[in-house]
Amino acid sequence: MLKISPFPKLVLLIIFFASITQPVFADNKKLKGASWVAQIDIVFAPRRSSMYVQDGKLVARARDGDRYVSYCEIATKKKLDDALTIKNGSIFKITKSTYQTVAQDVVTSTFKTVMNVVSADYPLVHRIECSVWDDSSGSYLSLEQMQATMSGVFKLESK
Repeated sequence: MLKISPFPKLVLLIIFFASITQPVFADNKKLKGASWVAQIDIVFAPRRSSMYVQDGKLVARARDGDRYVSYCEIATKKKLDDALTIKNGSIFKITKSTYQTVAQDVVTSTFKTVMNVVSADYPLVHRIECSVWDDSSGSYLSLEQMQATMSGVFKLESK
């Protein structure tokens, strides 16, 4: 009787799981060169280095939101000495987009799409991250999910 090594089965399993998550990565490659445009005035309080958006609402601190619902973080390079107001219509061009998975516990991970951004008017704002907690079989947010999370606060405009 011919014995078949388990190795080919493992390779097929890996290829299968990679194929079911691939469309999200392909979708998010459209990010480079696109821009996030502020739809409202956004105020960073003094001594803050980030603001969060969840369900189209601003949240000052991550712990004030629901960690099980997708959110986006707008981050500055350092804590601000004074308040900073990002004006409605301000544009943040995406220069680079990467993906990170951070294990939270044995079952749950945070799936992050990290976008480096630039703005002539707001040089301290350098990153927008859109994240979701999910079980280890989860995936990154699609473009549509990121736009829904930021709806009313930021709008994603293509290249």
